[in-house]
Amino acid sequence: DEGQPITIGSIAGTGLHVTINSPLGGTLTIGQKFRTGSNVVVLSGPGVNARIGDNVMIRSGAVVVQTSIGPNSTVGPGAYLANSTFPANTTIASKAIYINNKFQGYVKW
Repeated sequence: DEGQPITIGSIAGTGLHVTINSPLGGTLTIGQKFRTGSNVVVLSGPGVNARIGDNVMIRSGAVVVQTSIGPNSTVGPGAYLANSTFPANTTIASKAIYINNKFQGYVKW
């Protein structure tokens, strides 16, 4: 994990090979009881204040870039989220692609 500032409330568990990064002046705040599967990437970015709420689960292979996710939400395996904001209690389908808050389709691999 690298970048500044990253604030993490608590991690309930992660899989292997999880990357949490806030490069180039972005901020990333993660709430309580954060959980991930393996091979997950969570990135903030320049000028972005990304927030991951309490009790959020990001399943294996998902990529979350410059995106905020409300509490009690689940990101399905293999999903790709970029430059988006999701409210509390959201469930993102497996391999769903959201860019700029718009559903784009599904990852084909």
